Order: sequence, then C-alpha cells, then structure tokens
Amino acid sequence: MFSIRDYMVVIMSCSLSVCVLTCIYWGYVKVDRLLEQLPNCKTLINRADFLKDLGVTGRMHLMFGIAGTVTIPKLLSRSDIISMEDIEKLPRLEKIKLAILFWATYATLALMACYWVFVKLEESW
Repeated sequence: MFSIRDYMVVIMSCSLSVCVLTCIYWGYVKVDRLLEQLPNCKTLINRADFLKDLGVTGRMHLMFGIAGTVTIPKLLSRSDIISMEDIEKLPRLEKIKLAILFWATYATLALMACYWVFVKLEESW
C-alpha cells in the first residue's frame, strides 16, 4: 500500500512545514520584542528594517537569523558582530525555543538531503 519512501516524504514535509510556519509566526509576533532585547547586536539591527520591508520571507529570514545568533553566539562573538551581554540577558526559555527552532530546521534539511541521496542510490542500482 504505502512504502517507506511515502512515509518519509510525509514526515519531512510536515516537519519542514512546522519549522517554516513557526518561523513566520514568530517573525510577526516576537521579532520586535527580541530586537529590543538585543540592542547591541548591530548586524541584526542594521538588517532588520530592510528584512521587515520584504514581507513574509524577510521576517522569516530575520527570525532565523536571530535564532542562529542566539543558538551559536560564540561563532559570531569572535568578530564582535554581536554582544554576548545582550544574549546572556535573554530569558532562558526564549533561548531554548530559538535553539529548538534552529536545530529542528537544520535536522529536517539534513534528513531531506539524506533522503535525496538514498533515492539517487536506489535508482542507480
């Protein structure tokens, strides 16, 4: 009836849809409050006005940028792009939510890449 391939496609589609819709929702609801809590993160502030004007995709990109900045701050703090003090002041629950969003999206994209490789290998045999 249904193969494993069909179930994998449904799981990946649902997972990516949840990540993208969550990012869009938070982009409209939480992004302004998060930017107020990160006043010394100049790259986020500089890009915020431009990305907000782009609509849904811009807000989603901005929200994912904030999630990446909060999730992996040491990568960006070496070049003084962000302020570690601002990130440390964020509530712990907000950091956890942003980290879950960030890693869930990357895990889904990695799963999709593995699935693509699996399908290509299966077709070549």
